[in-house]
Amino acid sequence: MVFSLCCTDKTNAGTPVPAMNPMKNKLLIVTPCRNSIKFIDQTILSVITQQGDFEIYYHIQDGLSKDGTVEALKKWKARFELDAKFENCAPVHFSFSSEKDVTMYDAIQKGMNYLQKQVAGNEGKILMTWINSDDLLLPGSVQTAFRMIYETGVAEVMTGYPCCIAEDGTYVMTQAVAAVSREHLRKGYYDGRLMPFIMQEGTFWTKKIWDEVGGVRTDLKLCGDWDLWRRFAEVSEILVFRGALACHRRHEKQLSADCREYWKEIDTLLEPVKKKKLKGAWGYSAWFSLDENRCKLEKCRVVNMKSKPLKVGGLRKLERAIRGYRKRIWNKSGD
Repeated sequence: MVFSLCCTDKTNAGTPVPAMNPMKNKLLIVTPCRNSIKFIDQTILSVITQQGDFEIYYHIQDGLSKDGTVEALKKWKARFELDAKFENCAPVHFSFSSEKDVTMYDAIQKGMNYLQKQVAGNEGKILMTWINSDDLLLPGSVQTAFRMIYETGVAEVMTGYPCCIAEDGTYVMTQAVAAVSREHLRKGYYDGRLMPFIMQEGTFWTKKIWDEVGGVRTDLKLCGDWDLWRRFAEVSEILVFRGALACHRRHEKQLSADCREYWKEIDTLLEPVKKKKLKGAWGYSAWFSLDENRCKLEKCRVVNMKSKPLKVGGLRKLERAIRGYRKRIWNKSGD
């Protein structure tokens, strides 16, 4: 069963937001969750308090939680019915369902399928993303995504700098990324071994490219995002915004806590490749200029790496490989 409603407008208390403005930009966002009572409220707040010239279609796909998550979602439904819209924030069309799913990516695909039906016939720009139930969108991230993708016009996918927080919300780090090589990404090298991860939270894409690649693979358990980025790279460049757009929360109970299982699933999908250096490794980064009041774009060189992925061995071997990778990056930074 799907519970769906629109939050109401502060300027006209008690009157629902119109069903859909077909000309207005829209964000379709899904949160897959199961037993997420500890963090789900924080995640929801980070989504529904976004500001900008767009509407948010937000669906939470629950996997039959038994820890009070469903009860929390029902309370959010009640809040929206009582005019839960925050002043000056984008209109939110909120829905949730609780049913059995096969994998997290099965839940994401179900949620996206539902939201696409809600905006059928829309003539405005549509972006998509998902945010896990323990992560956070940063203020302004959605407006930034719309401006960067549609004003630069070089990519249908964009991401920001990785930003991590601890379980209690303490900021751990933000890591600068010069650019993402489309060729490296297409080959699958952004797996956290040869090249850095492309973090799922804070990555946005157009509905057009989602439809073109066919969405996520619902049979994958851990690396569905990595596989999706690879297929996106067959169609489009990946734009990097010079700043963080979301926060990834690290804690012991998350699916991605054990990278070895993640890499094992990746290695079942990679095809053998020859040892050679990729040529023409370039990517795009973007930022916003306050002085010029516009988005600016730069084509950046991405350091070439050997194209043979590292095998999952012992942790010591992996640590030595990472140190060697960092050393090569440092040595080449002065080229």
